[in-house]
Amino acid sequence: MKRLNGLHIAVLIVLVANAVALRHASANRSGSPDAEIELTDRELVYYSNGSHEPVFLRLEYSGSYYSPGDYSRYITEADLRAVGFDLSRPANAHNAYNHYRRQQARSVIAAFEYEGASWKQQEEAIRNSDPKFGQKRLLTHGSRLVPIGIGPDLATMRQRFPDRSKIILLPASVRVRAGSTKVEGWISDVPAVIHVPHEFQQQFRDLPTKVRADNQTEPLYKVRLRFGANLEPWILSVEFPAAQ
Repeated sequence: MKRLNGLHIAVLIVLVANAVALRHASANRSGSPDAEIELTDRELVYYSNGSHEPVFLRLEYSGSYYSPGDYSRYITEADLRAVGFDLSRPANAHNAYNHYRRQQARSVIAAFEYEGASWKQQEEAIRNSDPKFGQKRLLTHGSRLVPIGIGPDLATMRQRFPDRSKIILLPASVRVRAGSTKVEGWISDVPAVIHVPHEFQQQFRDLPTKVRADNQTEPLYKVRLRFGANLEPWILSVEFPAAQ
């Protein structure tokens, strides 16, 4: 039997990896989609490493690194208990900090609401905030996608949040900490990178700017996303209102 050399093995690995990826994508897109939603450049930030490199969009939500916001009020203590956290110690109790710091992160399904009641509450708070903190820019540039709850599995969360046109569900990690008045949960490890199909990539590259001007209210682009059985999104269509 002829032995495979290094090049043959490398090619074989690539072929197997591609086959697995295609099968995974096919499984994600088969059956009924979990959600379909239209977002803008406020929630989907365009980035690319060069004029000939692939184009990606980065999903931003209120409270993420690039789009600050306070969503801890929407993750209740009942939510945290439901995914396995031990909340037996009050936040202001002796040694509460260490009690919660030692607890491992939990894998959850998180619900994100687009331009709903949660965003309206944040919007009002921003309007009433002190201008010196620079919050006002979030009214025109900040993400309107707000985490509103967590749960242990997809079925539970979709039953709780049935609106598939305004609420998307995504896998995430959650940790707890002792806040000043209550135990708080915060979200991390949300899948954020969305590949832009080839037919839309050049239109993104031709944009005169990646960030809208301070006084600009018209979106740079609108993207319709569909989320499959594995909660992974793909792009259905893109509009560029600012270029029209």
